Amino acid sequence: MNRRKTKGDFLEFTKMAEAALQRAAKRAREIAYRNNRPVVYWKDGKVVEEWVKSPED
Repeated sequence: MNRRKTKGDFLEFTKMAEAALQRAAKRAREIAYRNNRPVVYWKDGKVVEEWVKSPED
């Protein structure tokens, strides 16, 4: 039987989702650095192209 979802479940899920997004962003930066390519993303409604100077940035 499924138990009822609680606010704690939602908070745990959002923490896990945020951690997954941070890991994905770090991986994207590592790949961009290794292949000498910029990281391209949306910020404030504009396209941003950022060159990675080191994988730890």
